[in-house]
Amino acid sequence: GVQTCALPIFPLLVETNAADKFDLIITVEAPMESRIERLKARGLFISEIEKRIANQATPEARKAVANILIDNNGTEEELLRKVEKIWEELSAPRN
Repeated sequence: GVQTCALPIFPLLVETNAADKFDLIITVEAPMESRIERLKARGLFISEIEKRIANQATPEARKAVANILIDNNGTEEELLRKVEKIWEELSAPRN
């Protein structure tokens, strides 16, 4: 039969205690310095960045609910390759 897959992006999954609503959780983690630089590049002020980070779950809390962890410490192209590899593994036929 046909299998269905939904890929919701849920930025506050841990903070809202919604992890138990999903069969599989993939989290993407990046070093704090990289996260700050990316947010600065999007035009956020350091005060906004600090507030945003303070309101987020810790990396440890996100890792605790994740089935799969993607380390986003490289380029966007490297991240895309990691995501594609996971997708191929997850969508491969199972015997």
